[in-house]
Amino acid sequence: MKQLTKKSMIYTITGIIFALIIFYLTFTGNPKNMGVCVGCFIRDTSGAVNLHNAKAFQYIRPEIIGMIFGSFIVSLLIREKFSVHLYPVIYFFGGVFTMIGVLIFLGCTVRVFVRLGGGDLNAVFGLLGMITGIGTGTFFIKKGFSLPEKEKTFNSKSYTYIMPVISAILFLLLILKPGFVSFSEKGIGSQHSPIILALIGGLIIGILTNYFDLGFNSGFRNLLSGKMENPQILFPVSIIVFLLILNFVSKNLNIGFADQPAAHSFQLWNFLGLFIVGWIGSLLQGCPLQQLVKSAKGNLNSIFFITGMFLGAGFLHRIDGVSTPKAVPFNGKISLIAGLIFMLVISVYYSRKKNNA
Repeated sequence: MKQLTKKSMIYTITGIIFALIIFYLTFTGNPKNMGVCVGCFIRDTSGAVNLHNAKAFQYIRPEIIGMIFGSFIVSLLIREKFSVHLYPVIYFFGGVFTMIGVLIFLGCTVRVFVRLGGGDLNAVFGLLGMITGIGTGTFFIKKGFSLPEKEKTFNSKSYTYIMPVISAILFLLLILKPGFVSFSEKGIGSQHSPIILALIGGLIIGILTNYFDLGFNSGFRNLLSGKMENPQILFPVSIIVFLLILNFVSKNLNIGFADQPAAHSFQLWNFLGLFIVGWIGSLLQGCPLQQLVKSAKGNLNSIFFITGMFLGAGFLHRIDGVSTPKAVPFNGKISLIAGLIFMLVISVYYSRKKNNA
């Protein structure tokens, strides 16, 4: 009982800290009802390095850099070492289709709670999709889903510095602003908190996520699996509740479906966008935030996943498939359906393979 109470306190307090960071970064310049969004910020960063040419979404987000360094610092301090079996194709396309889902819904598993905390009721359908996706992944895990173990494993120590080095390069590009890097002059990419504040906010998020093994899938997966000895569901719930309070007090709360920033009301696609994100996160052990944090620890699978997210953002923007407040484009719908087919195939295949072994 004491352990349960301690965990409950940790998840509640970290949720409140996240909410405060999200609210403050929004107050100091980040897009409204976004504050922090791993998927959106990877999309903006990919635009800055010209993986796509959507002029409104190009900015190297210091929050991403901070999250990576925060996780990296924790790994160094606790001298974390582990080995993984490598599945580059599955994790890469997992990242690609996660980003496609994010850009159809217009938000990742962080932003769905930020939007709910701002009163955006369209996000309810995204949350339902996410929970259903997690439930679908949990169903296949119970049916025996498991990626096959390989003879060779990859030690995290050999890859720990990949993401921090890339992040350091991105930070230099952000400060120096060379001509080959693009920065939005209007739109979401032009809305940002001061660099130092965004970097500190990301750093705190990275530290807390790594140290306390936080995530936005885990709580719902535990709930659906009946594992109530780990009440991680309190983490996202605390974020919603505290953001609702902060937005109400500051008179920024706008409850409803209409006139919500960076959102649409095509509810089927809101549902399906986060459905695939929840499904992928459940089977590949991590939401976008967790994958980013694990990549900074030298998890090579997560590095492939984050690479997939960067390239997935570039791909969907270049084929004009990203949702807008007025429409979910045909190319976006087809890309998402392709992702659902991909997930069904690997879910069934690796469940049957385990059962037949």
